[in-house]
Amino acid sequence: MPGHAGGQGRLGLTGGKDSRLILGLLLADGLASDLEYETFGPDDLPDVMAARELAASFGLRHVTRPRIAERWAWRQRVDEAVRDNGLTDCPPREITFRLSAWATSGMTNAAEPHVGHLPLDDGVLLSGAFGESLRTDYHHTTGLRSKAEAAGFPDRLKFGAAGVLTREAVTRYRAEAHDLLFEGAIDTDSPQDIIDTFYVRQRLRRWLGGALEINSDNRVFPLYSITGLRLAFDIGAANRHAEWIHYRLLKSACEPLLHVPFTSGAWPPGASGGLGIPTRYEDPVPPGPPSSRHPRLVDQQLAGLHRQPASGRSFRMRTAALEYRANSQVADVEIMRRMFRHDAANPAFEIIDAGAAQRAVDRFDTLSERQQVQLYGALGAVIWLGGHEVALPHDLMAA
Repeated sequence: MPGHAGGQGRLGLTGGKDSRLILGLLLADGLASDLEYETFGPDDLPDVMAARELAASFGLRHVTRPRIAERWAWRQRVDEAVRDNGLTDCPPREITFRLSAWATSGMTNAAEPHVGHLPLDDGVLLSGAFGESLRTDYHHTTGLRSKAEAAGFPDRLKFGAAGVLTREAVTRYRAEAHDLLFEGAIDTDSPQDIIDTFYVRQRLRRWLGGALEINSDNRVFPLYSITGLRLAFDIGAANRHAEWIHYRLLKSACEPLLHVPFTSGAWPPGASGGLGIPTRYEDPVPPGPPSSRHPRLVDQQLAGLHRQPASGRSFRMRTAALEYRANSQVADVEIMRRMFRHDAANPAFEIIDAGAAQRAVDRFDTLSERQQVQLYGALGAVIWLGGHEVALPHDLMAA
């Protein structure tokens, strides 16, 4: 924390509402100048530009791509050690996937594999992760009026839309997703409560489990608390989705920060108003997922992907992660083509249709971001279940 003996306090600052709220709380307590602020990405990235403007306005120390030279040198040592252990011709990107596949359940994102990190210094990084627990990550669910409509949430998110799973796997997956979605639900829950609870549970399982062993940089989460979660659900879905808590806290802590533009858009309607009366619900939990026209929609889904060319897609916000993935796309596609060849000895191909996966890879640049991420997930499964993973050398693991 700020000013702790012998260590450096840092805050990962972006152009979003969560890190902005943490900055506001630090400013209110007179602690902001004790920290260093860091943002990953090139100088023209929106997050970097917004963070730099904030730092300049309040006289804060700001860095981009922190410790990049040390990270690069560490990664070079990792690649050399792996090649010395037998993968002599393996390119760096493939080493990344093979190193991280064994830890898929703890990865922060299947499309952004983490191979571990250089040993940490004694600093502490504050993170805005879990700030969405106080509002929502799914504003588009505000129109849902029943639990029966909420039951279609996994399909609306297009889980499995890459079309690479077998019929049986899709059927089983939809049933399990339904059970997880309504786990612990009661009749008085709103459809938005169902979905937001599902998100919080799965997010926490991922971030507070193996992810901290792979990427232990984020070690303090100021916006995550049981008290905050209870407040967020007690005020009702409409008030929560309006980001009422974020707005009120930031207004109280540092009102000028309310009006500095965000890279993620303006405040939703209702953020600055009074609390509305939550809608009451009494409908029961549906017994199973909604019916599907056909459990396996491989050919239909892939055919639909060509209706809108990549150049005609709507604008996607630039982030360091997306740009890094785009720069790696050519290498990733070649790795997928090789790994998605059917292997009867690999259990992954009991649930993945190798032919459908190859067809999806051939159209990779036309896929949506969500569909591309699903292919990365399939790649991780093929590497892990096929025994193609390698271990991170013990002497290069983060301390």
